[in-house]
Amino acid sequence: MIARKEKIILGVVIVFLLLCSVFFGARKTDYMVDEVWTFGLANHVGGIMPSYEYGKKYYGMEVYDDFLQVKSGGRFNYVNVWANQSDDVHPPLYYVFVHTISSLFPDTFNMWYGITVNLIAMIIIIIMLYKLAKEITSDVAQSIGIILLYSTSVAFFDTIIFIRMYAMFTMFSILLAYLLKHYWGKVLDRRFYVSFSAIIILGMLTHYYFLIYTFFACAMFALHLIFEKRFKEFKKCIIVAAIGGIIYMLCWYHIAGHLFRGYRGKEAIQAAFSVGGLFSKVLVMLETICSETSMAFTWGVMAFVIVLAIIRIVKKQFRFNYKVALIITACLYLLVVVKIAPYNDFRYVMPVIFIYYIVGFTFLANLLGKYIKKINVSCLIIVFVLATNLANFITRDFYVPKDYYSSERVEVFDRLKDKTCVVYINDNWEAIYFYVPLQNVESYMFVNNENIDILKEIPGEYVLATTGGHLDEIADYVGDSYSTYSNLYYYFME
Repeated sequence: MIARKEKIILGVVIVFLLLCSVFFGARKTDYMVDEVWTFGLANHVGGIMPSYEYGKKYYGMEVYDDFLQVKSGGRFNYVNVWANQSDDVHPPLYYVFVHTISSLFPDTFNMWYGITVNLIAMIIIIIMLYKLAKEITSDVAQSIGIILLYSTSVAFFDTIIFIRMYAMFTMFSILLAYLLKHYWGKVLDRRFYVSFSAIIILGMLTHYYFLIYTFFACAMFALHLIFEKRFKEFKKCIIVAAIGGIIYMLCWYHIAGHLFRGYRGKEAIQAAFSVGGLFSKVLVMLETICSETSMAFTWGVMAFVIVLAIIRIVKKQFRFNYKVALIITACLYLLVVVKIAPYNDFRYVMPVIFIYYIVGFTFLANLLGKYIKKINVSCLIIVFVLATNLANFITRDFYVPKDYYSSERVEVFDRLKDKTCVVYINDNWEAIYFYVPLQNVESYMFVNNENIDILKEIPGEYVLATTGGHLDEIADYVGDSYSTYSNLYYYFME
């Protein structure tokens, strides 16, 4: 149970975080291509790519409005969401929520429709993380400290303003972690089995990588049950997990096609069986994690945890408890995801970052608690890490990576104003890259390799835009001078 005083504190924290999220969201300059695609997958009827004519001049954003908006006659069309996701590479739950909010405002588009889903998940994340921390520490000050340190980090706000399913993924990761901790020393009852099954099904309907997290988390819980000789409960868990899997397959049988016939599934399988590269990928990911959390705190905790683990193993004091299970889960998840993910991107580890804060805070609190009163220890750690979190934001001018702000990007947007833009691409989906830039131009046109000679016929000044993958194809039509950001190139032709 959460006492009234704790509820007030949580309420204040949540309101503060909502205000901060609005601040960072309002500073969002651009979108990653997948963020724009989120709305197309959730709302577009007639396919998962935008529709347009090559060689036709467009004024206004009609191409994108048709792709991103829910039309008045297509509100709450969940059959279409299901169909779109069957043609994509992700399960549908997040898109269902984005479509629901978009349906409340037909014929309009706003990034906040997607961020709102994340804000709802954020509220649940904070409440459940507090409950999980309290289960682990049995200490109010430490529990508040954990949610404060996590929720004031760059990593946290990156998760919230990134318009993808990773905030929801994080929410289900915390829900599962809390459930397993709550029943770590209790008899498993009907409530556990129902909750366990529901979390697995909903988490897997959010992101396929949730299966990886669930596998390792449940493997640790299974080891605990075996060590405690709770064999009947262990067998029931296997049965419930199997039933949950069957229900999931009935809801979303497209997983088989996505994993074994889809391009992302094939990429993951090839990466899993490829030789080499893991160590360097892990180092790059750890560097990113350090950058998005608090660098001094990160390296300090990592070094401390490693040294302490070695000492305990040498002294034969190692004990398999919930915190050990939690950190093993996070480490194994990181290793597997870094190995199979299509990109070495921070978004894939967002859902387990909370584990780092729990383990780091409690290890430091336990160590320093031998010399200082507990409340002072918690305050000391909170002040130190809040200071490093603040310093991290200051060095970034209070921008976060997922707002996609850069001076180069802003400069290009300014130069595009009132220009004619020609976008060279060869696949319809590539137009999604240029959603924000084209909002600044007077008119635009898409060309491909079949009608590229149009470039010779365009009179006056114009801007030729393309992606890094097409530079060789347009080399005969452009000079050496261009502006670039995020693998997008702009040639200002005269």
